[in-house]
Formats: sequence, structure tokens, C-alpha cells
Amino acid sequence: MDATSIIDPTKSQLETVIRWLKKEHLNELHGSSGFYCNRSIIRKPYRHSQMKCLMTGHLIVGFAIFSLDTTYSAIDILEIRPAYRGNGYGRLFATQMINFLFSGGAPYVAVECSPITSEPFWRNLGFVDEEKKYSSWENPKLILRPKEDERGQGRFVMRNCLVL
Repeated sequence: MDATSIIDPTKSQLETVIRWLKKEHLNELHGSSGFYCNRSIIRKPYRHSQMKCLMTGHLIVGFAIFSLDTTYSAIDILEIRPAYRGNGYGRLFATQMINFLFSGGAPYVAVECSPITSEPFWRNLGFVDEEKKYSSWENPKLILRPKEDERGQGRFVMRNCLVL
């Protein structure tokens, strides 16, 4: 895996993400339509600085849409570009987004598993069933609460390793 960084995207980078999602949608061969259908939903969080991009050099490898306040937080969408999947970018990006949300005061991080095949990915990161187990779309809803480290600060702990 190449060196990565997480950025607040520019308008041009947002449009790059939308084009990639459209291409993914048009080339759809594996039964899932991706997130192109949510392009208007993606544009709104961008305007409210609730979008991050995972970069390798100048290339956008992934993006995340999130919600954060003191009573609710979620990773609403997290996607890695298809050609970069299976190389650890998703786990790295999800871990960094989780820590970003916890460091911003999130009491927990919620996800809705869409596509449903993403459920094992989130469970492997420590997410468990939310009280209301399914969304109105019948997707599993999961939640992760911070674990206390030895300094008493909530941090995301992954496999007995403190991720800062």
C-alpha cells in the first residue's frame, strides 16, 4: 500500500468522486448499484465539510461522508475505488475516520451496512448490533463505542492495539 493522506476535498475532487461513482454505476456487473444514486446526498455533506477523501499522492482512492455532533455520529458512506479494494485501504480509512469522529467528541459511531455485504467488514472492526437492528431499507445497523485507554480517554482500540 502506498503512503496515504486524508483531506477535505475541493469542489473539483468532489466532482472526481461523482464521475467515478457514475462510471462504477454504468459499468455495474456485480449486482450492486454503488452510491451514484446518492450523488445529491453526497453533495450536501460536502457543502457542510462532512466529507473526507483518502489520497495516495494526487489520486483519490476513497471517500467518506460522515455526521458528527455530541449526541450522534455516523459514517454514512465509506467507499474505496474498486481497483484499490482488497489492499487494506478500506480498513485504514475506516479506522482513521472512526478516530477522527471519536476525537471530535462522538459518543459512538454508527453505520448502516449498505451494501449488506459490507457487514463483515464493519463487524471485524468491532461494530455490534444497534438497538434497532435494521434500517427502513432492511440493512443491518451497527454501532461502535470507544474503549477507554489507560489515560481514560475514549479511543478506538483494534485487536488490542491502540490506534491514534
